[in-house]
Parts: sequence; C-alpha cells; structure tokens
Amino acid sequence: MTAGPSRRPRRRPRREDGLTVVGALLIFGLIALAGGIVLTGQLAVATSEGAGAQHGADAAALAGARGVLDGVPADVAPGFLLPSDIPVLLGGGRCLQKGIVDATRLAQENGDTLDSYCYDAFRDEVRVEVTTRDNAARAAATAATTFDAGSCSLPTDFSTDGPDPADPGEGDDGDEPGDTPPPAPQRTVLDCGLKFPVVFTPADNRFHFVGLEAILADVDPRLTR
Repeated sequence: MTAGPSRRPRRRPRREDGLTVVGALLIFGLIALAGGIVLTGQLAVATSEGAGAQHGADAAALAGARGVLDGVPADVAPGFLLPSDIPVLLGGGRCLQKGIVDATRLAQENGDTLDSYCYDAFRDEVRVEVTTRDNAARAAATAATTFDAGSCSLPTDFSTDGPDPADPGEGDDGDEPGDTPPPAPQRTVLDCGLKFPVVFTPADNRFHFVGLEAILADVDPRLTR
C-alpha cells in the first residue's frame, strides 16, 4: 500500500505573534499621531502669527489715517479757491509720509516693524506693511481717513459772484457814486465724502472750512482692505 503525501502539521499562531503585530501597529500609530500633532501645532502657530501680523497691519494703517486727519485743519488753513486745490494743500503726492509717526509708534507698541508706509492725498488711501517680531510673519493693510480730498466738490448752483450788488447811488454832490459795501462772505457746503461747511470770503478770494477740527475729531478712519 502506497503511502500518501505526508502532511506537515499546521503551525498555530502563537499568542506572542499577535502581540508583536499589535505592538508594531501601535508604534506606527503613535508615530503618525505624533507627526500629526507636530504638523497641526506648526499650522496653528503659523495661522496665529499670520493673524497677529494682519492685526498689527490693520492697527498701523488706522493709526496713520488718524494722524493724517489730525493734521488736515492746519494743512487747509490757508484756504482754497477750487476744490481741486485741497489734495495739493495736503501735500499733493501719491506716497506722502503724513501720519507715519503715528503708524510707527503703534506698530512698535505691538512689537511689530513698519516696513513701508504711503499716504495718497488724491485717493484718500493709507497703505502699510508690517513684520512681526523675529520676522515670523508679514502683512499689509489699507485704510481711508474718510476725508476724501480728491473727491471734494461744491454745489453746482453755487457762485462766488454772489447776489447782484445794489445800485451804488450817488454821492452828496450828485457827481460821485457812493461807497459800495464789500461783498459779504457766502456760506455753502463742501462734499468730500462727508459734508463740511465752508465760507467764501471775497476779501482773500478763498474758501475756508468752518469748525473743521471739531468735525474731524468725531470722524473715524476705516479699513478698506
């Protein structure tokens, strides 16, 4: 009788083998978890630093715009003949440094560095860039003073000629005309994004703002982007 092929006894998995596989999986899982925690932490730090930089840029831009506003009354004190003169009185540039002292001071208080600063008198735009401490993050911001000098306009029906003067009459001797009183100052409103009272004085042929400092003290700059 021919003997059949011999069967090798099956090897039963030992308990230790199962523990080894489980241990390996556990180790790999812990490594992956640790890597995920590190990556998540790095992303959180980067996000926090980016948010901090943006907050610093926003604050610096608003501080610069506030500084510009505080200087407007003195800048326009000489008066203007045309609304288009107003941006020129503010400096007449696209990248002025008005307000930079205020922006720099606030950036330093926040632990940031002000990298660039520009005030555009024609577009009412303050642009800044700041870097956080240790150069960890950088951000930019733009603010408006809300005193939009480049858009100022007078009512279309306003005339500096004023009303027609009365007939001068004649002097006592009937030969010389009497003295003509000087034209009276004329009040109107100037629209620069906000309404501002102004008066035209024929004596110097100029418009002058009325109570501008008090009005601008209640104006808040705003972020535009």
